[in-house]
Amino acid sequence: MARLNSGVIEGATALRYRKTCDKYIKNAAINKKSVKRITRKEWTGFLQDIYDAGSPTEEDPKRRISAKELGRIKCVVRGILNRAEDEDLITYTADEVISHVRTDINGFRHTTSPTENEVYYPDEYALLKSYCLSNPNPYTRCILLSMTSGERIGECVALLVEDINLEEHYILIRRTETQADNTGKQMETVREGAKTQAGIRRVAIPDNALEWLREIKEIAEKTGGGYLFKQEPGRFKKRYVGNRVRASQVRRHLKKICAELNIPYRPPHKFRKTYASILK
Repeated sequence: MARLNSGVIEGATALRYRKTCDKYIKNAAINKKSVKRITRKEWTGFLQDIYDAGSPTEEDPKRRISAKELGRIKCVVRGILNRAEDEDLITYTADEVISHVRTDINGFRHTTSPTENEVYYPDEYALLKSYCLSNPNPYTRCILLSMTSGERIGECVALLVEDINLEEHYILIRRTETQADNTGKQMETVREGAKTQAGIRRVAIPDNALEWLREIKEIAEKTGGGYLFKQEPGRFKKRYVGNRVRASQVRRHLKKICAELNIPYRPPHKFRKTYASILK
């Protein structure tokens, strides 16, 4: 909480760490002991067991843990041990614990997918774009914007009317949806800033997108401005009416559209890779 309150980490990061702690540490045997009574070897053994349990075996060749996941567990353990060291509860360091864990790159689950799962092919892209243009609603418009600009869906749903500059042909990206508020409580909210500092940027608007983007902006202005993509009145619970659409809702709509078009569903993030492929 100290790092969260001081702004070193954000609410979404704190939430991920909390979930990691609940999954791997909360019910573990090591959590039943006082931290000052846990030896360096016990911490190392704890991490080693997690890695070994997630490595492939002859009985179960499927890799069950990724390098990223183990890295997150190490980060949580590092935070615990750094605090314990500051309080003079231990005589070893987090680096000494983590450096003794033996891993091999081939022992992790690889998260990369086959090429065919990474992008929408030209015929699929054309079908999806045609559907979105022919069936306008806040969700198809959001999908269309992500397809044609390469923006993250979390960035699209956080756009305000004033972020669209039609005169100079750019979209200003300066906020994104996050899965936790600034206290680390799980909720879909918007925070200022992009996913990374470099993510605060201007995205060029293609000439062929100017007309329908102008229509989107006009619709938002007629309904009071604010968020570019608003919930449709009456479609959801009262607490949602008039608010922005959520990234999770856009994903659900995309999945339904892909099923209707009989094309493989790929998450909205694949629009970024598709966009980059088109630029090549």
